[in-house]
Amino acid sequence: MHEKQYKVYYDEGKRPWDAYLTKVDLKNGPHGDYVFYKLQMLHDTNRDLYVVLTRYGRIGELGMNQRTPFNDVEEAKKEFSTIFKQKSGNEWETARDEFESKPKKYNLVEVHYTNVKHTDYLAPIDYDNCAKSENQLDRRVEDVIELISNVTMYQKAIKNCRIDTDIMPVSGLKKETIEKAK
Repeated sequence: MHEKQYKVYYDEGKRPWDAYLTKVDLKNGPHGDYVFYKLQMLHDTNRDLYVVLTRYGRIGELGMNQRTPFNDVEEAKKEFSTIFKQKSGNEWETARDEFESKPKKYNLVEVHYTNVKHTDYLAPIDYDNCAKSENQLDRRVEDVIELISNVTMYQKAIKNCRIDTDIMPVSGLKKETIEKAK
């Protein structure tokens, strides 16, 4: 028996058929809208099937999902494009380059997939075993340096904020995105 082998479908331009959408509207009801919609077109290489996968729910939760298989790649593309248009109000073919936010619709989140995780380039510092220099800093300065370089503190903050580092790695944040969020 073959193990299922799903891969995200890439078009001729080598672009993934993969969209992460969010809708945040605090004015909508007592809890507001704080939801995501993940849309992917996968290729099952063992059975040569195309699967449109949707996952949706409140941000920070796993949510629910649905998989719809297709024998024909063009039918799967049509379904993917239809769902994307319903959720965002944009055409999939142009949205990746020219996305336009629409009222009451989901917004496209730019996702940069990377294999680098913070644990690959951040490691806790053992302050007790650090070599002490003759020109020691004031203890208050040392305390600040120790605080801002505390990897465990950042790991807890990311976990408590329910940031999914697989879909939004902190290393992938752009300065423009942070400025726009302000």
